[in-house]
Amino acid sequence: MPRKTVARTRAVAIHDGIRIVKASKKHWTKLVKKGAKPESLKTLEATIAEAKTMEVSDRTLSMEELRRKYADGLGAFRIAADLVARPFEGIDTKAVKALKLDIPFPDTDAKLVSHLDGLKPAIGSYSEPLAEHDFGKKAQDGLLADGAAFAVALTARPDEASAHKATNVDRDAVFERLRYQTGFFRRLGRAALRNSKERADFDRVRIRTAPKRKKKSAPPAAAAKSAKDDKTTKDE
Repeated sequence: MPRKTVARTRAVAIHDGIRIVKASKKHWTKLVKKGAKPESLKTLEATIAEAKTMEVSDRTLSMEELRRKYADGLGAFRIAADLVARPFEGIDTKAVKALKLDIPFPDTDAKLVSHLDGLKPAIGSYSEPLAEHDFGKKAQDGLLADGAAFAVALTARPDEASAHKATNVDRDAVFERLRYQTGFFRRLGRAALRNSKERADFDRVRIRTAPKRKKKSAPPAAAAKSAKDDKTTKDE
């Protein structure tokens, strides 16, 4: 299942749980008659809080995103650096070497990391000229930060992969528990309000889908012209 779809499904599960908790508190006296217990509702609220925490922790950048972000910043840096080291007046060989333009763009993870060596002092020395070519202080700091984050992630990747897999298993278990507990209180509420319109308070949350776009009909004038042309063609 696509990452966005999974995230949306989890968000719906959390929203559904919150909605059922509110409905249960609203109709609590009737739910008690059906066997509802305060501790069970507190457990559902705790599960919702746990699911929220796990959902936030899942929003960290992936390895691919870190790599792309660093590589994009490095590309922008090299464009500006090239204009600094190879100006109209002629090539500045010292700047070419300092800004690492004498080596090709790194095409492997190991080369991306090694490219960081000496990059910070080089950027510091040419900070103003780089800024004059649309690579300012914010972009410079961002490149160094993104490079450092990528290097750390790359070093920790084997352990991180195992931890990520374990976290996914734990997360799935939490959301499975959330759906079951939510479903229990939904059944309880619908049973308690069996003959009431307020039973709808315990309906499922519906996932809204984008409405299908209607095909635009031709304007009246255009339609009339088309009909006239058809008539002319037939007469001929």
